[in-house]
Amino acid sequence: MKRNEIKQNTKNKICKSALKLFSENGYFQTSIADIALKANISKGSFYHYYKSKEEIFDEIVKETIDIILLNFDIKKNLDNDGLNLLIQRIIKSLNNETLQWNFLLLLLSQKTLGQVASEYLINNPIYINYTKKLQEYLKIKKYINPEIETKLFTTSLLGVCIQYTINPDSFPLKKMLTQCKDRFV
Repeated sequence: MKRNEIKQNTKNKICKSALKLFSENGYFQTSIADIALKANISKGSFYHYYKSKEEIFDEIVKETIDIILLNFDIKKNLDNDGLNLLIQRIIKSLNNETLQWNFLLLLLSQKTLGQVASEYLINNPIYINYTKKLQEYLKIKKYINPEIETKLFTTSLLGVCIQYTINPDSFPLKKMLTQCKDRFV
């Protein structure tokens, strides 16, 4: 294995360890020593890759939001089929990217952490495009205030995702997302 590959693999291992610890224990309860131990590296090695816990946190916030937002990436104009596809991608994401959703829940539950995520989210091109396409779709569907309806739909989706993240075994995810979608079709 080449040196750059080893370095990238170690960095990925640190990120995965930090994401897991942040998701399970919280940001403030996780130390650099905890991350290093989980990643099976020395604390000094951690500092070879990151200057601080804040630096790795910022990177994980961006990566998490990017991963989650890929499910909201709308390439062409939104229609009923596109809305169905969006819902299906969100369901798949909730089941495949549980650590990222748990981390997002942590971010949203703590004001100071949530501000970092919100700022990155609202300026993300995928989110901007999603909002624009959904507003266009709702205008075509003759909604009186598409901007507010877009926020309502997005907030409803997020609420369903949060509830499922908290209680995946008994939450009726597919029914809730279908109901959410049906209200806007």
